[in-house]
Amino acid sequence: MAAALEHVLDEAEELEFWNRVHEYNASLTRAERDSCVHDHTPRDRPSEPGGTDVAEEEW
Repeated sequence: MAAALEHVLDEAEELEFWNRVHEYNASLTRAERDSCVHDHTPRDRPSEPGGTDVAEEEW
């Protein structure tokens, strides 16, 4: 019974968390949303501006 209660509480807490995330995201203006978008796409050549500069052995 304790495990079932814990499971239900975990689900309720998770639902509450995601509801807060959705509310926060809905409250952002378009400019605020756009300012949070970052391009973390690795570049083909690490020497290019914005390149990754990650050695192969670090992968």
